Amino acid sequence: MATSKAEYGLGRKQLMNRRKQKEKIKTNMGINEIELIRGICEDSFFEFLVEFRSSIFPEEPVWNWHIEKICEECQSLIDRIVAKKKRKHDLLINVPPGSTKSTIVSVALPVFAMVKMPSFRTIVGTHTFNPLGLNLSRLSRNIMKSEKFMDVWPNIRLSEDQDTKGY
Repeated sequence: MATSKAEYGLGRKQLMNRRKQKEKIKTNMGINEIELIRGICEDSFFEFLVEFRSSIFPEEPVWNWHIEKICEECQSLIDRIVAKKKRKHDLLINVPPGSTKSTIVSVALPVFAMVKMPSFRTIVGTHTFNPLGLNLSRLSRNIMKSEKFMDVWPNIRLSEDQDTKGY
């Protein structure tokens, strides 16, 4: 079944409205900003990506509808793994190069999985002999070593022997 842009669309205006809603909740309820970020990011992989995207790439991305849909599908996989349910199907993502697929799946998703299940482990590899795998791992590490991430999840850290660029 095809998904329409209208169904999953998230334009710049909608993204700004979400941020304003977060600020309103924080102000009206007196909630600690760290607790608010933690709660929102643990509930939504897409919101996790939006919140920590500056650790991955400095420029503001174009938040096209496919990003939210990929995040939704990836989150359902992680939720299934955390719940220890059997796999119903595999996930195959077919989008053109440059559509943030690697950033979502190979950089942000492993970190989100560790947030949901701290015992989660991942291996990043590529089919070519180039530094892509190392670069993707480095970007994941950038998220985990960011000040914001360490404030929000102080108990989730890379072990010192795994905090390396490669073997």
